[in-house]
Formats: sequence, C-alpha cells, structure tokens
Amino acid sequence: MLDAAAVDQIVANVLKQLSTGGSGLASGSTATAVAPAPVAATPRSTVDSRPPVTKSAAVVTLSERIITGDLLAEKATGASQIIIPVKAILTPTAHDFLKTSRVQVVRGSGTAATKSGEAISSTWKWITVTSTPAVARLSDELGTGWSREVLGCPDDAASLAISAICRGEASGLVIVSKQHFRAACRANRNDKVRAVPVSSPAEVKAAREQLRLNVIAIDPTSRSYFELKNILGAFTAPAQ
Repeated sequence: MLDAAAVDQIVANVLKQLSTGGSGLASGSTATAVAPAPVAATPRSTVDSRPPVTKSAAVVTLSERIITGDLLAEKATGASQIIIPVKAILTPTAHDFLKTSRVQVVRGSGTAATKSGEAISSTWKWITVTSTPAVARLSDELGTGWSREVLGCPDDAASLAISAICRGEASGLVIVSKQHFRAACRANRNDKVRAVPVSSPAEVKAAREQLRLNVIAIDPTSRSYFELKNILGAFTAPAQ
C-alpha cells in the first residue's frame, strides 16, 4: 500500500500537469495577436450617371431657286430638316447629298407634314432629264402645286418617282427624258407605280381610262411647247 507521502506526491504531480496544460499552449509558446485586415476605401465614382442631353438638330431654310450639293454641304450639314422654295430645283448632286445624309426636305413653309414625319412636297412633280427650250419654258410656267427636279439619267428619275409615290409626296409625276420607255419600265418595277410612255394627249387619255395612271414619261425631242402643254393638260385634267 502507498503511504500518505506517496499519495500526496502523486496528487501534486497531477495538479501540476493540469495547471500547465489548461492554457492550451505548449510550454514556452507565446500568443500572437492577429490584426484585422484593413478595409480599402471605396473611391467615389467619377462617372456622371445622368442621361446625356441631346441637342435638337437644326432646321435650315434655303431661299435659292437652284439647290446643289455644294450649297447643301455648306448650309445644311447636320440639319434634320431643310425647307426650300416650292419651285426650287434639286440638282443631281443635291439628291446625292440627301441620300447620304437622310435629311427631310419640305417645300414651302415647312408646316405641312404627315403624321409619320414625311414631308408633303406638292400634288405634282416634274422631273427633267432631257431639256429643250420648250421643256424649260413649260417648267417655268408650272404653278405652285408642282415641284421640279433635274436629274442626270432616266434610272434616277424612275427611282425618284417610286420614292415620291410610295411616300405620298405626289399624286402624279411627269418624267421628261429622251429614254422615256426606259424610265417608265424601271418605274413600273414597284407595284404602286403605274407609268406609261406617252407621245400625245390621246395616249394619256387612253391610259387613264384603262389604269390608275400616276406617272407619264415623255420624249421631248422635236416637240413644241404647245404639244408638251397639251400632253400635260391631259394628264392633270380632273377625272371624268
């Protein structure tokens, strides 16, 4: 049997072991404090979240009778709408400028426009490809219900006729060209166009009776002013 001294020694050893192991650290070790990681400051955004302010494009009014591409480039670059006189003539270079810039053209005061924003130019449109003294005289005498264009080839005239009919800019067009058969044929590629090459008032009357004629093509070669005027009168006369 163990004597009292031995028991006391065993108890003392157990207590010593408990006191050294209770701290959870090995003898001679030191605790190191871990500093919290610094939180980086979030920089303030320098981007303006407000929507950009859009400036409305300008409306340019021209008073010249002959509208060329150079004139439009000088005075109408960046414009959204161009107002020109009712009797103003757009040259081929002007048409090229309008095609590339997609500017709206309004004849007159600029107040007449459809709900879709398409300009209402006039009731009738006169397109000159081949000019003669008789053609120039008749063109000058056309009233305010007419707009006039000067183009370089019958294909361009046909394209303009298709555009004017489809956009509702004119109810009828006259193409004056030596190649009047070609102009009418190319214009008829659109279903809304009903073009006929004509050489007399009788042909115009017959075409109006058989279809809803909206484009005529005339060869002005060797035709007098009165012949052209009579053809035009047959085309624009009220339907009977």
